[in-house]
Amino acid sequence: MAGWDLRELEEFIQLHKACKHQVEAWQHSSNLDKELLAYLKKQNGQKETQFPIAQTAQRIAKTLTELCNKQGYEGDVRCFGSSESGLRREGSDLDMSFMTKDGPWTRERTREALLQVSLLLPAKFTNVTRVLMAKTPLIKFTDSQS
Repeated sequence: MAGWDLRELEEFIQLHKACKHQVEAWQHSSNLDKELLAYLKKQNGQKETQFPIAQTAQRIAKTLTELCNKQGYEGDVRCFGSSESGLRREGSDLDMSFMTKDGPWTRERTREALLQVSLLLPAKFTNVTRVLMAKTPLIKFTDSQS
């Protein structure tokens, strides 16, 4: 971290703490979501099979992971929230996050990566919208297959 000024170092530490907390929350949430989904399936007499919505989410996550890796970003895209729990409804959004293998990124690096990956999205998705200057930068898009 040579060459970093105090402000950059403090921002890096804050981002690291936030990322660590978020990963722990997602892991906890994911376990609870899986337990809840299993319970709901059992109550409805459904087998432990995937719903088409879950299959769509996995397909989109796989496509995004491949695009990120193609740009040189090692990691994988993971779903969270209602899409992971199986409680997602037709037409609702899909919450996803890219989990890097090289630790937390600065906001600037995140914005740069999102921009680079978003340039590849029109080949696979429609209505690509970049929201890069938000506190939590993101990309919105529509999956034309679902």
